[in-house]
Amino acid sequence: MAITLKRIAEHCGLSLQTVGAVLSGKEDLFRPETVARVQAAAAELGYRPNSAAKAMRSGRFHAAALVLSDNPWRSTLFRPQITGMDHALTAAGMHLVHALIPDEDLRERGQMPKIIGELMADGLLINYNTGIPDALEQVIIKHRLPAIWMNAKRARDCVHPDDEGAGRLATEHLLKLGHRRIAYIDYCHATTQPDQHYSAWDRQAGYEQAMRAAKLLPRVITTPQTLSPAETLSATRAWLSAADRPTAVVTYCEREAEPILYTATALMGLQVPRDLSIVTIADDPADHTGVALATVILPRYELGKIAVELLVERIAAPKRSLPARCLPVRLEPGVSTASPA
Repeated sequence: MAITLKRIAEHCGLSLQTVGAVLSGKEDLFRPETVARVQAAAAELGYRPNSAAKAMRSGRFHAAALVLSDNPWRSTLFRPQITGMDHALTAAGMHLVHALIPDEDLRERGQMPKIIGELMADGLLINYNTGIPDALEQVIIKHRLPAIWMNAKRARDCVHPDDEGAGRLATEHLLKLGHRRIAYIDYCHATTQPDQHYSAWDRQAGYEQAMRAAKLLPRVITTPQTLSPAETLSATRAWLSAADRPTAVVTYCEREAEPILYTATALMGLQVPRDLSIVTIADDPADHTGVALATVILPRYELGKIAVELLVERIAAPKRSLPARCLPVRLEPGVSTASPA
């Protein structure tokens, strides 16, 4: 049975108005002993505030809805990103609710989850970063929902890492070491695969910019289909065996870096970094193989934190959209790069 303000008032012998004011955060209007008396009674009776009643009075839920696709490829979510969101939500006095959108319902039947179609949160944190359905965008516009898109590159109301800068920074690091035969490797995004995330193009574009600025010819190695682990090793061995093999590589992420490191050292007897330098792009320094790879770090924690801070701004001024935020990246040098032998 829920404990009411009336019962607390009867228990401590104070008026309903006084109890209500104290428990709604207006302690500074009363003497300290009165506040202590109300709080002690509430604790003794096990009182918990009614969020629904508070929302009806204030018109605010103090909640942000995290919107995700039920296809993990379209809604990759990173642990540091969640931590950043949690810290910013706590600082704003808000909590998080979860909205998983079945793609089939949204695309084929036009069904909207209640959390979007009905007023259940103050705003949306959208982590739907590729293959975004038009229906989702239209309902946000229709209901005028404050929304911030995470890890998506849009004109406004979004926050994302500087993936183009990541590709450029990784390549410039190798150029400064004296490398000229530098390849860019992306096995994660098959060239025939639809719904590519913007980072697939941006990281490669950053690499190509740096190579052209150095008056060098870019060399991009991709695949038309997704490779099996055995096919990955075979493809890697093929270009490492070429007479003009690269002396250094930039990889889209650590998923390519690890099989390249294994193929070069364990299967072909090459040494990293003497014979091959490797730079990758990841959320944390890549050292799963025991070799600390040079890594361009993506600011996932800041991504989650700033997304919430931007959403708080949108909620306060729902008619005003915000400029896109592109977050800087940094390089952890590791031990996988050196001047070419």
